[in-house]
This record gives sequence, structure tokens and C-alpha cells, in this order.
Amino acid sequence: MKKSRLCTLILAISLLISSIGVTGQASAAINTNTKGTLSIYEYHVVEWNGNRNYVNEAIQWSEVNKEWYITAQSFAKIFNLSFAYDKAGKVITFKDKNHTYQLILGSKMIKVDGAENTIKTPSETLEGQVSVPLSLATSLFQASVYFNNYFTEELTMYELPNEAAYSNAYNKVSAPYDQVYAQYSKAFDAFEQAKNQNLYFVQGSVVSPNKVQLWGTTESQSSHIFAELSSEGNIVVQNPDRSKMTNNYYSGGYHYYIKAGTGHDMYGRPVSIYYFGPASAAQQKNINNKKAALTQAEAKLQSVGKSYDTAVNNWIKAVKDMYKKKGSFNDPKILGKMAMHLKYMSVFTGSIKMEQEAESVANILYNLDKRTYWLVKTSFNGDDFRERFTALYDIDKALALSIVGSPEQYKAAAEITYDKRSYVDSLTLANIAKSSGLKMDNLIVKINKKLDETAAQLAEKQAETEFQANIQEEMPKYKEWEQEYLTILKKFKQDYVSKHGNAQYFDQLSWEEQNALITDMNAQYAVPVEKLRERLESFQYVNTEEPLQSIVSLRHVFGDLSTYSTEARTLAHVKMINALTPMGLKL
Repeated sequence: MKKSRLCTLILAISLLISSIGVTGQASAAINTNTKGTLSIYEYHVVEWNGNRNYVNEAIQWSEVNKEWYITAQSFAKIFNLSFAYDKAGKVITFKDKNHTYQLILGSKMIKVDGAENTIKTPSETLEGQVSVPLSLATSLFQASVYFNNYFTEELTMYELPNEAAYSNAYNKVSAPYDQVYAQYSKAFDAFEQAKNQNLYFVQGSVVSPNKVQLWGTTESQSSHIFAELSSEGNIVVQNPDRSKMTNNYYSGGYHYYIKAGTGHDMYGRPVSIYYFGPASAAQQKNINNKKAALTQAEAKLQSVGKSYDTAVNNWIKAVKDMYKKKGSFNDPKILGKMAMHLKYMSVFTGSIKMEQEAESVANILYNLDKRTYWLVKTSFNGDDFRERFTALYDIDKALALSIVGSPEQYKAAAEITYDKRSYVDSLTLANIAKSSGLKMDNLIVKINKKLDETAAQLAEKQAETEFQANIQEEMPKYKEWEQEYLTILKKFKQDYVSKHGNAQYFDQLSWEEQNALITDMNAQYAVPVEKLRERLESFQYVNTEEPLQSIVSLRHVFGDLSTYSTEARTLAHVKMINALTPMGLKL
């Protein structure tokens, strides 16, 4: 298949170019002691020592110098430099707190605090933007540059041998199949139209069971709406389904409109009556004719469909067999590549079976490796952006940020990261969405307020460190603490139900046994929980409000259960619920 080969070739070339970009960053550092890692995600998210920036379309490949370039303005933003460009003298100037760096456009010469040095690649103008080589990051800041192109590197499809033969076999049967399928669809629509013409769904209270007169409503199943009653009216059904009649109510059946007539109510006033029954002879004949045509079209479709299904199934089988030879189906990368291959085939052919196979393989990935699963789902490019972004952000923030593309997605991502208290990312995303014309002022105000609050809280300890970085640093230890607490809380819940909070069990114990039970509870649970509380208070940045609320309630439970008072022990039940609820548990 030519398109498949082309797709694989493009991805392979991208991978090759990426490696060229990485190996090209080998210049010696000039005059600074800065060191760090510059990670570039999918060419538009750049992370420098934990700080992320968007550089949409700012990174370009130079065919002249065979190296990756970044706009000078984006370079300055990443490394927290001031930037100026003298257009007349073609001088690029960067400044930080300690140094001044000057480059001349098109020259390999660079001045650092006035001292001349040489860099391996000159700056140049790319697509109208003054740009500097990425190798400048290594020259100035000893940056190790890495391209993290997950979609290219992890989801590049393998080339199927003789795929052209499978493509040709499919093309040979697809045109006849499409033609017959179109005929079948036309016959199906014609049958449905004939069957539903003048058809109504009728229901209501039975007024007269003998001739089945109803006080009810009707709902048209076609464009014929003359007899549609959204409010209750007088209806006569000539062919009722008596199995649907219960307690003087007709729960509903499908009947054809016959005519409208006039009757009189109990006061002698004229009222409209709508009559329903079986299809007329002419309509039934038309339905039968359309049904026969549909049956004929269906038989023809099944006949042609056999060769079509064979071509599709053979192609799918060949792809699966190839990937099985490439590695284990327990390997997420193998399944990810196979899912992409099948998805691409479905896009190329329009085959529903291929698309279902691609989704099926992707669903296996969900339980095997969620990161790869969401990579694949993102490549499928469905309409579930919020779900995809949220899941990826919890797994790999930079990767999640790299999938944002449209203004609406930037807005959605800004809202999601705000809810996750990642205010720096949220502000960046919100500003990009705003620059695209979306209304973001209210959210930006809220984000800045949160950032101001955070900065005030952390001013003494780390004035320039982002609050989110501190949260992420604490999170592994907090998750470890949370797991320990949940384990002991769940275990105590079981013992509470069976022993400590079970009045019947407690009351039948002797005083000595009751005392032993209380002593055991304090040793086994109260003391460890107290230690967990002390550890919880050591967290400075993670939100500990709910677990702290849980522990406070749990300590009250221990206190109530440490008495022999029936009233106090009864009160422990409500407090036990209060201890479980913040941690997502139920009694």
C-alpha cells in the first residue's frame, strides 16, 4: 500500500532528523557554569530543568546548516533571558543577571561579556523569524538536548511485506461491494419509509374496551404528523394488541392512521376522533414490494460481502501475524504500533471491521499500559480531548501539553490544569487561548490570584520556585503516606464492623475482655494513626485537608470506643462515617 509505505517513510525520516538534532549539540560551553537538560516534546513544548514553555512553530529545521533552530525570542523565554535585536546591525543580544551574549546574524562569532568566541553554527532567519541554533544552548549553558518525540518513536508502524498485494485485493472487491452496499442502503431506506408511512405509536387510557376507544396520545413515526397528539385526545384503535391492555390502560402499540372523524362528548359538544388500524391494502402491498426488494438486495450484499470480508480479514490477519513475529502481544509498544497500523488501514479503506480491530487492540492497552493507550487514542484523534489530556497529564505532564493544538483545546487544557492546581501551566495555556481570540480573562484573573497566593505562602523558603514543582516533589511521599493510611483505615473498618463498633459483640464480652479489646485497638490502630498524623503534618504543599479531617474523626472514634459508655460508643458510628468519607470509603 503506497500510502502506508509513505507514512512509515515520513515517520522514519522524522526520527532520523530528530537524532541528527540531538547529536548536533556537541559544542563546548562558553564561560558559564550553568548545566541542565533541555527536553523538547513533539517540537513545541520545551522543558528546561523542570520549567516548561510552549514554542509552537518556533523550532525549525535548517536545510542550509543541517541543524535544528529556535526563534531567538523563544530561546530567551526558555532560559529566562532578556532579548533585543538590532535590525540595522543584525545584532542579537541576550542578557541574564551575570552575562551579556551578542551574536551577529549569519556569523559564527559570539561575544560573551565582550570577549569573542566561536560557535559551531551561525544564527539565521527562518520563515521571517530571527533564529539561533539549538546547539547554542549547549555552548552557553552546557545543556544536554533531547528530543522526546513519543508519537514518532513509539508508534511508528512496521512495514508489512507485500502490503500492496493486500491493498490490491481489497481495492478489487471494495468498489463492487460499495456499489452493492449503496443499493442495499437505498432498498433499506425505501422499506423503512414504506413501513413507517402514516405509522403512529398509540397509547392511553381505555374508555371503551369493546371497540377500544382511548383517551391518549400518538407519536408519528414518519413525516405524516396530521394525527400526532402530544396532548391527550379521542382515539379509536381497530387492531389493538390486547396483550398491552392492563387495568384499563393501553401501554402502547404501532398502528396506521386511517381517518379523522367527529363525535360528541358527554355534553353533546363536537370533538375530533382519530382512527387507527392496520395498513391499507395498497400500503401493505407497497411494504411487501419494498421488503422483497430489500431481501433481494440483502442477498446480493451477502454474496458480494463474502469476498469483501475475505479481503479485509486476510489483510487484518497478515498485520496481526507480522506484529506477533515482531514481539509479544504483552508488549505495549508492539500493541501500540499494531493499533496504529490497523487504524491507518481503516482510514485508508473506510473499513468498519478494521476500525473495530484497531479500537479492540487499543482497549487491550488500557489495562496493560495506560500511557501507551492514551498515546494511541491521541493519535486516533477522537473527540474526547478533555479525557485524553486529563489522563496524560496525570501520567506525563510534558507529553500531555504536547497534544494541545486548537484554541478550544488550549482553553480546555487551561481549565483542566487550573482544577489540578497546576497554575503555571494553566496560565500559559490560557494566554495562548486568549491570543487566539477566546475569552479567557476571567480564568486568567483566577489563575493569577492563585499564583499570588502561592507566591506569598512560599516567599520565605523559595521565592522563585513554582508552587507546582513543590507539590510534585512531595507527591510521591504523600502517595506513599496515603496508601499506608488507606490500608490501616480499611483494616480498622473491618474490625469496627465485626468487633469494636459492634454493640452486640462488645456487650457480650466480660469486662476483662472489653478492656483487652480496647487496649488492642489503641495499640494496633490508635498509635499508628497518631504517627501517620504527625507525618501528614510534615507535608507543606500537598493539600492535606481531607485526610486530616479523616484522621481527626478517626481519633474521636478511638476516644469514644475507649470508653465503656453505650452512649459514647453509639456516637462513634457517625464519626466513623466522617473518617471514611473524605478518603472515598463507605461504612
